[in-house]
Amino acid sequence: GGLERYIDESQVILIFLSRGYFKSRNCLREVAAAVAANKPVVLVREADFAKGGTTYEEARLECPPQYRSFVFDGREPITWH
Repeated sequence: GGLERYIDESQVILIFLSRGYFKSRNCLREVAAAVAANKPVVLVREADFAKGGTTYEEARLECPPQYRSFVFDGREPITWH
């Protein structure tokens, strides 16, 4: 679909970690396409819990196991304030 094409055409993928990101069907499509294309990933984490923020640990646990290493290993998220 179009989303996968946009991922394929992108140089780097920004994943904005927020509560529920990995429960979204379209967000999981983005992650799956990034994995399939072996795209570089930048993590940005929402820190404000009133705005859907999450901790790094919670986001990592929420991420499906088949994507966890690709998304998180060797990466520190940029904290969004």
